[in-house]
Amino acid sequence: MKTVGLIVESEPLLFYKNATVIENFIHILKKAEVNLIVVVLGSHKKQIESLFNNKKVITIYNPGTTGSDLMSNVREGLRKILYIQNVEQKDELPYEALFILPGDTPMVTPSVLVKEQLLMKYCDAKILFPTLQGKKKYPPLIRFNILQDICDYNGGDGLEGALAQFEEETVYMEVCD
Repeated sequence: MKTVGLIVESEPLLFYKNATVIENFIHILKKAEVNLIVVVLGSHKKQIESLFNNKKVITIYNPGTTGSDLMSNVREGLRKILYIQNVEQKDELPYEALFILPGDTPMVTPSVLVKEQLLMKYCDAKILFPTLQGKKKYPPLIRFNILQDICDYNGGDGLEGALAQFEEETVYMEVCD
């Protein structure tokens, strides 16, 4: 499954296992064989530009936003990803799904991402969420055909509200790690 990882800044300098959370996410996405990684940075651009040297990721700057403006950063990332899909790579096989990883969420293992991709291949879900002991966790895996709807969402509750539009077409996958 051809997938994209979208990491959105929140607390970019938060450390986990001797690296920043964002650096760890990049490593995890690469281990899960995610095809394209896009990182959206807001107000902390200067502090973390050097983290992405030689990482083969696309960075987008959303100036004037704070880490708490998650939906604004998600929109910027989705716009860039849709542009890449529809313009820059229009003659290539299309991406099928996208992970959204807020930069302040607990770590996920590459095996969870791989399991999500495998399950998404064989089900009709528009969104797939991992769950741990019955509680929804991140990152969701989202089909590309609804990204524009998420980008256009203007209701309350930010990203959570945008994803809730598709509750009837959401599948939950219990994980143990």
